[in-house]
This record gives sequence, C-alpha cells and structure tokens, in this order.
Amino acid sequence: PEYRGKKLGRLMLEWLHGVARLKGARRVRLTVHRSNPVALALYGSAGYKFAGDEGERLVGLLDMTDLDEGRW
Repeated sequence: PEYRGKKLGRLMLEWLHGVARLKGARRVRLTVHRSNPVALALYGSAGYKFAGDEGERLVGLLDMTDLDEGRW
C-alpha cells in the first residue's frame, strides 16, 4: 500500500513496452484479473484492448504500431 499512487506500475509498463519495441515486438499480450480495477484502468489508459477471457482473467492486447512514444 505504501507504493500505491506513485506511478510505479506506469513506469514498469513503459519499460516493458520499450524492451518489447527493441526486440521487434508488434503486439503485447497480458492477462489481468477482472476484479482488479486499478490494473484494468492502467492497461486501458496505455491502449490495451480487452478481447476475451481466460476464466477469471481478461486478455489484454496492445498493438505496438498504434502506441505513440510518450503517450502518457
């Protein structure tokens, strides 16, 4: 709880996108528990589209070609 609200999730996601881009990734896929509104909001603000589920988890997809540098 002491780390909430410090934008660490956003920083980690930006780092992940940068590494994915360097490795030539065109898409990023993740899963998130549907009962985690904080994570859903973070991923949604990053441009992830939720397209299906795996049980209790939603599948998020990000098209890296649509992602602008410094979007946030």
